[in-house]
Amino acid sequence: MKSLKRNFELFKIGVELSLRRLLYFRISTLFNVLGNALFLIVNILFWKIIYTNIEVFNGWTLEQMYLFTAFSEFFHIFTMIFFPVAGKLWKFIYTGKLDTYLTKPLEPYVLINILYIRLENIFNAIPSIIWIIIIINFYKIKLDVISFFIALLFNFVAVFIYSLIQMSTSTVSFWFGKISAIDELSDSLAMLVNYPHTIFPFFIRVFMITLLPFGYASTVPAFVTLKMNYIGTFWALLLGAVFSIMMWIAIFKILWKLGMKRYESYGG
Repeated sequence: MKSLKRNFELFKIGVELSLRRLLYFRISTLFNVLGNALFLIVNILFWKIIYTNIEVFNGWTLEQMYLFTAFSEFFHIFTMIFFPVAGKLWKFIYTGKLDTYLTKPLEPYVLINILYIRLENIFNAIPSIIWIIIIINFYKIKLDVISFFIALLFNFVAVFIYSLIQMSTSTVSFWFGKISAIDELSDSLAMLVNYPHTIFPFFIRVFMITLLPFGYASTVPAFVTLKMNYIGTFWALLLGAVFSIMMWIAIFKILWKLGMKRYESYGG
């Protein structure tokens, strides 16, 4: 209970810092929202052009693809809100800034992620929310609240696992120091959520909901919201999500413990 209370207090501090940043960087937040709106519009136009001469793309209608696009945006937004520095953990290791967090009564990676929460980025979701409303009213896509929130839960699962993958790759810095190239590769994995995974062969789709589970970011949420079957039943997808979370937590913790044995502080 004490640990839970302590984590909650730290979360409150992270929220307070986010609100202060929001008040201080109001104009920057506005431009971020506009930038996300522009990016969403570009994606919409991209699929509109693709569907100019076809009615269905790999089983997806244009309206369904628009819904898929909204979920892919939610993935990027949730990542920016809750885990903006997960992929940069290696910089704390490489520069020795990790020392500051080692003196606290909490795992450094937990503390870093809590203190760097960016709740001000929630406003970046405004264009996607407006787009969902447009889809419902003008494209006649029927959404029920329960299915939509289950879909968002799967979306967040993908975000959480992606943060674990990024932190796992960051631990390579314990052995090799500066790992900019690996960092770029890790960041580029997020692009896998921008295209429907139905374009892949069956074995790759299974891979994308188990070992590298980016299918939960946009493809699975779209299918859940539309009440369509993807791979197996809903419970099979849920089991795959739980397996992926446990697997990546285990991988990260093993790498972290091995890396901490080598860590000798800044300049070590």
